[in-house]
Amino acid sequence: MIRIVAPFAFCILTACGDWPEVPGSVAQGRSGSWPALVPLTDVIGLPTEGATGQDEAGRLDARADALRARAAVLRAPVPDSDAFEALRARMAG
Repeated sequence: MIRIVAPFAFCILTACGDWPEVPGSVAQGRSGSWPALVPLTDVIGLPTEGATGQDEAGRLDARADALRARAAVLRAPVPDSDAFEALRARMAG
């Protein structure tokens, strides 16, 4: 019985306490305005009205090939710090 009552008693007792004031909290640091909402087509690059299915398929295939090539580079072992820096520079650009 005590195993059932103890967690509930703990929750009730902790709920009665005051919350501490945290300096620099998120609510105090807001600049006042929310971010602007943009159309989804601008974010993910959906096809425009003049694009055909073949154009989009070609674009997606090219993107998939580029991602596969990047994944292959990232899977390769990095033997030393110079190779690591070269890999970092390659992935940044």
